[in-house]
Formats: sequence, C-alpha cells, structure tokens
Amino acid sequence: MTSLRTFGNLSLCTLGLLLAAACSDDDNIADGTSGSGGGGSAGTVSSIAEAVVLWDSCLLSDDGLQGSLNNAYYERRAPTNPNFLTYELMDSFIGKPATCAMALGSVGLKLEQSTDCTPGCASNTVTGCDGELKYTLDCSVTGTTCVDGDCDFNPEGQPCDNGTYKDSCVDGKPLVCTSETTPGLDCAKYGLTCAVMTDDFGMGAACVGTGTSCTEDRGSSLEHNFLWNTIACEGNNLRMCVNGNEHAVDCGEVQAGFSCFTNGVAFCGKADECGPEYEAHCEGNGVVLCDAGKLVTVDCTALGFSTCDPTYLLCK
Repeated sequence: MTSLRTFGNLSLCTLGLLLAAACSDDDNIADGTSGSGGGGSAGTVSSIAEAVVLWDSCLLSDDGLQGSLNNAYYERRAPTNPNFLTYELMDSFIGKPATCAMALGSVGLKLEQSTDCTPGCASNTVTGCDGELKYTLDCSVTGTTCVDGDCDFNPEGQPCDNGTYKDSCVDGKPLVCTSETTPGLDCAKYGLTCAVMTDDFGMGAACVGTGTSCTEDRGSSLEHNFLWNTIACEGNNLRMCVNGNEHAVDCGEVQAGFSCFTNGVAFCGKADECGPEYEAHCEGNGVVLCDAGKLVTVDCTALGFSTCDPTYLLCK
C-alpha cells in the first residue's frame, strides 16, 4: 500500500512538525484563521511562486522553497507515487484567500485542538492524534481509500521482495517493487518508452529516451523531472538524457509559454535571469526565488505571515 506514510511533503514526520508548530505558539494554524503568528490579515495568492511559499510555510516542508517551486513546474509523478505540490494545485490557489486552512483544505487535511481523538479510518477519513491536537485527512479529496489508518494510493499493490523481484514493463509503464508491486509513469505520455535496464545501475524497469545513448545518472522509475540531466537547448527544444538515452522535449509542452534558456544548466522557463540551481534567500520580510528563470520576491506579509525566517527559509 502506497500511503500517506511515504507521501513526500505530507509524511507523518512533516505532520508531526506541523502539529508541534501549531501548539508551540499562538500562530492559529490549527484553525486556519491566520497564516502565521504575525496576526496580520491574509491577502490573496497571485502567482505560482506565492502559492508555493504559502504551501511550504504552512506545512513546514523540508524540500526547500526553491526545490518545491522547481518541482511544481517540472516534476511529473506516477499516481502511485504522488506529490501534492503540483503546478495544477498551485495554479488553483491563485486569486484565493491566502490562509493555511486553504492550503490544508486543498488536500482534505484539517487540524484542530481536541482531546477527543480516536486514530484510524472512519467514513474514508484518516484520523491521527498528537497530544491535544487531532488531524483528519479526507481520502476522498485525492480519490483514495482509507486503509489501516492511511490513504491508499496503490490499492492493487502486492507484497514483494526487493532482493528477488524482477521489474518489468506492463502496458507501457514500469512495474517495480517498493515493498509492494508499484506501476510507474505512462512513458508514452512524455514521449518516452518503457525498458528493463540491463546495466550496473540496478535500475530495473524505467521510462527511457528514444534517442542516442548517453551516460548521465539514472532517474526514478516512478517519476520524470524536466530538470534532471539536461544537456542543451536546440531552438525551443530541451535535450535531456533520460535513463541512458537522449530525449528532446518542446518547452511549450513542459508549461505553456515556456522557452528554452541556459543559466548554469539548460532548462525550460520564462527567462534566463537565474537558473534552477539558484539559492533562495530572505531579504527583509520577503523571500527571493528563481521562478522558472525569473527572479521574484514573495512578500511574506502579503500572505498573512510576519516575516521571512532565514534559518528555515520559510515565512513565519
């Protein structure tokens, strides 16, 4: 069962940090009345970068704001290995009130102060307890089913042994072992093909490019990222090395309006003012990020927070 316990930004560890933050001061995250302890009124989210900052600050993500922003644009995951922080989710925030309750509610998550808490599944909702705080996660929001106290994203997965299991390609998707049999991406959707690797990388099945061979590091069987192993721009096409073979993608297919640029590395984006390896940082109450090649500053106070925390590089 691929579940919340292995679900990237919303792991139980992250929920534990979030719950700890909610009870450490009067930040009101538990009831969503404010973005932070600043007590200021929240504004509206007006860009993908602001949506990512809101999300990560509310959920205390450990991916780093720049990494989360990059992933929102460039990461594609199999349904069995999802990340809530997608471009589509961030885009849906734009123009809406900027509160942590909105961010949590977008994935069916709710936090509240309560000693009346029984962990487990009820009516397709996960309930978890941490002292005087309770969280509930409505699995229906993500189209999943509550099983054994978690939302199950891979209900057909069967137990398997990583040491003996032989990966394969089924219906154009890698079928791999992650303690259970787990189908990966639909390779053809990204112009790739599924193949069983036979080299020393121990990769098993994966989506691979259809061009000439290349020797960059392998990626994941369960995801594709348009920033991994990029080679060069060819007009508006980005040439990449995808699991041993080259692949070219039109940047307009990565995100509408994107072109190919080079700043440190080749990438699809909006401009070449900065590159995807840019180090985000605080400047006063704002956080400076590279938004697909364009330098932007997100004002934490405009999102209802007090300031930018340079230690954790999140709004607080």
